[in-house]
Amino acid sequence: MRASTDIVLEHFADDAWWSGVQYLSVEAALMCAQLATAARITTFASGPASGWDGHPFGTVMTVCAVRLAAFRGYLGDAAELMAVARQAASSRRLEDLTEALDYMVLNHSSALPSTMTREGSTFRARSVEDLLERGVVFLMAYGAQAAGNRSDAARAIFRAGGDSRLSGCTLIDRALGFELLLMAALADNDQTAADAWLHELLSLEGGGICRPSVDRALARYALSAGDYPTATVLCTRSIDDCRRQERAIEAAEGELLLAQVNIASSDVATATRRLRSLVEHADRQGHGAVRRSAGATLATVNRRLPPIAGLGWAALTPREAEVAHLIIQGLAVAEMATHMSLSVRTVRGYVSRILCAFNVSTRVGLLASVGPGPLEDLRVSRNTAQLTPRQMEVVGLIAQDLSNIQISSRLGVAPRTVEKHISDILQRLDGTSRFDIARFWWSAQSGKQQA
Repeated sequence: MRASTDIVLEHFADDAWWSGVQYLSVEAALMCAQLATAARITTFASGPASGWDGHPFGTVMTVCAVRLAAFRGYLGDAAELMAVARQAASSRRLEDLTEALDYMVLNHSSALPSTMTREGSTFRARSVEDLLERGVVFLMAYGAQAAGNRSDAARAIFRAGGDSRLSGCTLIDRALGFELLLMAALADNDQTAADAWLHELLSLEGGGICRPSVDRALARYALSAGDYPTATVLCTRSIDDCRRQERAIEAAEGELLLAQVNIASSDVATATRRLRSLVEHADRQGHGAVRRSAGATLATVNRRLPPIAGLGWAALTPREAEVAHLIIQGLAVAEMATHMSLSVRTVRGYVSRILCAFNVSTRVGLLASVGPGPLEDLRVSRNTAQLTPRQMEVVGLIAQDLSNIQISSRLGVAPRTVEKHISDILQRLDGTSRFDIARFWWSAQSGKQQA
């Protein structure tokens, strides 16, 4: 593989013929699970290579670039490229291919299960007659697995493979397919089926191509047997192999499994630390499925991940959303703790997570992000006694989460003048903080909306 790669890189010319040769070399590297080599070869990472724009083969090249980006863990880049691939699909076969790939990318990139509403129509009809169509169905299997739909994933694997040995698939797809089937069997506590799929996996001869899958499978067996040191060694070796080859989705799967081993061996702190680091990196790459899986793993030991900053309500659990509404209503931490029968410490933890979810540092910032809600939900003083027009301007700017310096600049007055306005406003509203001022303003906005 290295020799052919060097030839392609040394003699490459910017024309259609050499672009085609380059594409074939990238596909060969992908079939050997050498993603780092594939990335080194490709020059069509953002669309069809020279000479192929508008040609069906150009669409296939773009799909190849999407697959490479996705399997290397760059799901954000893959999702952007999918738009190019979808627009270029000019036949039923290409539409099937882009639909399957879109389904896989969507389910790996989505951080929230509720967003995964797309159905895999390829499951329902199409015949599977050649390597391209087998690849289409296998992409659907990867997407279904990422969505947590093991039964659809298994059906797709068998459709693509054609028999119990998955002999119609490439070696890497056979290895990953048997691993997915084994995981499904272990999840259902079906040891007989798991043993059968492990036997098939171990029968593959693929050296470095198959070894990460084999190591993860054996690690799962060691974990179930309580042999945590062996499971740790196998997981670590699988992770290292995958990282060297830039098999990022597989490396993340190994990290998730290693965290389960850590938890089983009562090392929750290490599992939490590793998973938070993994998720932080995955979030940057748009690999949202890692957050879902890591969150589910930590939930087994009552630990949680920090929410995605700036995602708002969608990042909150129902309990956190309840606390957020209480904050907006003006309850203090102690009042919320009493109302929800929680400790003050727990409520403070909720508050920090809520502020992070809305990408703000204060309750005033939270109100500015949320905007006006129902009037009855805001416990504000009804003493609106004669605020001056200038004071109302200050109130509105405070509600937009502006600082005193920003307000003074906006109004063209000295900071001390702003401080004097705020002091007078608090006295007239019978308030104690900027949050009270902001709640008053948003309550007024809510009243205008209801009028």
